Amino acid sequence: MAVKNLIGIKPELNEIMNIGALKRPETEAVLEAVKIKDSKRETVYRIVFNGAKMFDLRATDTWGIEAIPISVSKECVEPCNFSYFIGALKVDFEAPRLEVKQISNDERGSIFVVAYKGAEIYKMLATNTGFARGGHAHKVDFEFRSVVGTAVWHFEEGDKFVVQGSGKSLSLSKGNVHYMVALEPSLNIGFPKENVVNIAPLANNPESRAVVDLMNARQSYVNLHGTSKSIEDITEL
Repeated sequence: MAVKNLIGIKPELNEIMNIGALKRPETEAVLEAVKIKDSKRETVYRIVFNGAKMFDLRATDTWGIEAIPISVSKECVEPCNFSYFIGALKVDFEAPRLEVKQISNDERGSIFVVAYKGAEIYKMLATNTGFARGGHAHKVDFEFRSVVGTAVWHFEEGDKFVVQGSGKSLSLSKGNVHYMVALEPSLNIGFPKENVVNIAPLANNPESRAVVDLMNARQSYVNLHGTSKSIEDITEL
């Protein structure tokens, strides 16, 4: 569906389209994952966002993965206090094989995948102000936790908008098409509520993805020129 037609059909999109940065943001969302320990029994990655230590991802050969908040990051104590037990995988007392790898890095921000013994179990999404992500659904129920930053989410089920503040969690039922727009540099952790080997989403939803693409085109223009541009003009880019 064409973006221009989208705006005409859903007037509330005019408002959501203008959320975000109306000028070039001064701060970007920079996410880093640094391996600080790697042994036969334990692997630890330190997660750093915009220079601040957020939490440690620790994997052991008998337990699975747990996230340990770092005390200097008071914002992270609640959203970063979680663990993931890989009950479906055999405990073999081999090296934990925890991997944290970057799979995307562009003007929107970056995405890291956390894998344990070959199974992708977390996604960490750093998103710059004004940019959008999503436009798809997931094949299982998902949870997204905001570590830092505020974002607006849209859910197709109920056609509703929800503001997610720093430290808050949102639950997504499988098949619920969604997208989010960062109101400030944001770090989100997304993970399935059941064991799956691959956490990649389902195919993009054309209507929802058109909104995401339009949001990103608008913010790209702002970042390039330092000023905003009308939604009508953006649709012609």
